[in-house]
Amino acid sequence: MQNPVVVIGGLEKSYMQKLALYLNTRIGKDGYVELLEGSDRQMDLLGSSGKQMELLESSGRQIDSVREDMRLQNVRHQREKHWELAVGSEAFVVALQEAGQAEQILILTDTEEEDETHISQYQARSVLFQKIIARYQSIASVGMQMAAVKKQHWIVCTGGNRGSLMAVSALCAWILARRQRVLYVEFSENSGLVSVFQLEYGIADMSDLFLQLRKNMGTSLELFTGQLDGMDYIRPPENAMILYEIREEDLQAFLRQLSAEGRYDAVVFSVGSMICGCQLIFSQAERILQISGGDLCSRCAAGEEVAFLKKCCSEEKVTKLVVSGFSGDLPGVHLLHEWSESEMGQRLRQILNAE
Repeated sequence: MQNPVVVIGGLEKSYMQKLALYLNTRIGKDGYVELLEGSDRQMDLLGSSGKQMELLESSGRQIDSVREDMRLQNVRHQREKHWELAVGSEAFVVALQEAGQAEQILILTDTEEEDETHISQYQARSVLFQKIIARYQSIASVGMQMAAVKKQHWIVCTGGNRGSLMAVSALCAWILARRQRVLYVEFSENSGLVSVFQLEYGIADMSDLFLQLRKNMGTSLELFTGQLDGMDYIRPPENAMILYEIREEDLQAFLRQLSAEGRYDAVVFSVGSMICGCQLIFSQAERILQISGGDLCSRCAAGEEVAFLKKCCSEEKVTKLVVSGFSGDLPGVHLLHEWSESEMGQRLRQILNAE
């Protein structure tokens, strides 16, 4: 049986029915739209009302109409449901996302202002529906394609300073590469990767890769990868500004290529820059390692980043790591071997189940 990839709720019944019918005719065999009619059933999906009400209240959202419909019993089986995209009223979709039951949200509003997560209801229905299906294809296409490639595990490292982030990310990839085919992708400018491991900038690097993908030219990731002690990596661009020129559709094309080739068992992303579309990586990641230092400023910065991550994925995916620094006076591949025997290396092995 197909899995529902979209859920609609919190809106007027006939409106939701027409929207669900329209979306179902365009999603195809990858899944279908689930319509939740009736406020009781919609709010039952949220599970324990106490926790969810606290989340909504802390966000300052209007929940008076939601509160009276929340129920506490007979909801365990509903809490296990999960959707790629939730569409509807703000209270409905935000609550689902914060409960970890929706990867992405699309709020239908009563204002004319629109952005990545908000669409106005006050426009011609044909135009509105076209916008919704376009947004759905943008948000959910990568997620649905990933469902067919479950064997490829995504680990994301983010936060911290650039050097520490690169060290943790590279060490994660190296540990996994002892027993799997691993690709390391560096989305952090001037991370130190090339200098620390004495690599060379290749003729074909990340900038060339994304240019090829943008032109919709057939290519292979192998042309843009280097090799580092048993693991592959996308060669970082010599001009780091290329990271800020990446568009969301470029990133989608890269992720599709990555999945379609199926050459790797695991992919480790180092996301030190919030590149356009990075939520696609966070939402599809199996685990996110959020790195910070031990000082006050680092902890505060980490807290702000966690707040952002909660908008992209369930909090259960996030593991917090406090990193004080990595030893080593001379650059070279030997550092990976030394770091793997450190306390941080042992911790990462436990997290990655790589013992």
